Amino acid sequence: MKGKVIIAGLILSLGLFLTFLIVINNRKKIEGEINLVINSSNSKYDNFSENILKSYSYKSDKRVKITTSVKNESNYLGYINKSFLLENSEDIFYTVFSSQLYNSLREKSGLRYFDNYITEDLVKPFYTLSMDSSSYFYIPITWSPWGIYYNKEIFKEYNLKEPSTLDELDTLCAKMLDYNITPFSMLQDLKWPITAWFDYLNIRLNGIQFHKNLLNGLIEFTDQRVLQTYERLYLLINKGYFYFDDSIEWTEMLKQIDSRETAMVLGGAFYYENASEKLKKNLGWFPFPLVDVGESYNEIISSSGFVGKTVAGVNEDVFEDFYKYALSEGGQNIVVNYSNLYPINEKSLNKLNREDLNKAYTHIKNSTSLTSSFERNSNETIIQPLKWSISSLFNISDKEEIKVILSKLEEIRISSLKLE
Repeated sequence: MKGKVIIAGLILSLGLFLTFLIVINNRKKIEGEINLVINSSNSKYDNFSENILKSYSYKSDKRVKITTSVKNESNYLGYINKSFLLENSEDIFYTVFSSQLYNSLREKSGLRYFDNYITEDLVKPFYTLSMDSSSYFYIPITWSPWGIYYNKEIFKEYNLKEPSTLDELDTLCAKMLDYNITPFSMLQDLKWPITAWFDYLNIRLNGIQFHKNLLNGLIEFTDQRVLQTYERLYLLINKGYFYFDDSIEWTEMLKQIDSRETAMVLGGAFYYENASEKLKKNLGWFPFPLVDVGESYNEIISSSGFVGKTVAGVNEDVFEDFYKYALSEGGQNIVVNYSNLYPINEKSLNKLNREDLNKAYTHIKNSTSLTSSFERNSNETIIQPLKWSISSLFNISDKEEIKVILSKLEEIRISSLKLE
């Protein structure tokens, strides 16, 4: 009997020992590896993405090896091509998105597409930032809306209403001039504020695909639709809707609105961030008006996010798990706590208690697709010439001169195609 007890004890001990070895082995087993590459020179602004990864690693039930590296490269496109997209690379790359990035990536092999990663935490329009519904390689985790900020006191004093259409915007501006109020602040000498007007007018009048194709050098600048956009912008300039001052920085346009020199400015949510506390309480926001109320529309935003690369299925489950966490309320709360950017998750966004962001988010949810702004969309060889052409609208006396401007721009486009 005593011998049987000893044998049973040995068997039990052996079983416990084997169980212990299995547990230890499982703990050591790495289910995947994530190397997060951050192209940044400002740790507070961009490196919060590392905190998302660390938080994921801590909370995940998967055993993942985590490494991060920061590449302070001025040319992130060059870095991606040289390092990130090597055949054996298994990285997640954090970046500010642009169509240039898309053009660099779409021909590469091994990109991890995220068509199976769509969750309720990311509303459908955000996926269009990858430009092609068959290749969701870019997952945005932050966003910033564009639209029109305005002085609420002026609108209230003169009983003015936010316009919904371009015709209503024209009527609003005409009323302001009647009250001796210049509608919009503007910088025009090859600076980005005027290019935002070109962006929106071209998208509203001609559609987003036309806009993207134009900026990528695929459409002639002598096209009648391009002329229509330039003529519309020239008309706004000639009607006196802009207050020009090229001697100031863009942040000083906020002072013009605060002092009632002007009533409105078109741009991104960074206007709010740079406004005084007094002005923040008096800043209203509305989206750039549509051609017709109720039509389908596309929208401009700025964004940053992750691009993923795997090799023959390696890390796919881990990447999927990580991306879902990054888009969840828990992951997105890290955006709120560790950056001055805006989370894409609506529940996390509500924690910021910003009227402009909430209105913009509702507008974006109802949009057909999204794109980034002028300078992050355009073919690199055409950016400066296109800026020049738009700025030239301030210096001509007859709209017929627009055709000459566009002909010169077309010559540059053709030359750039020959160089490729």
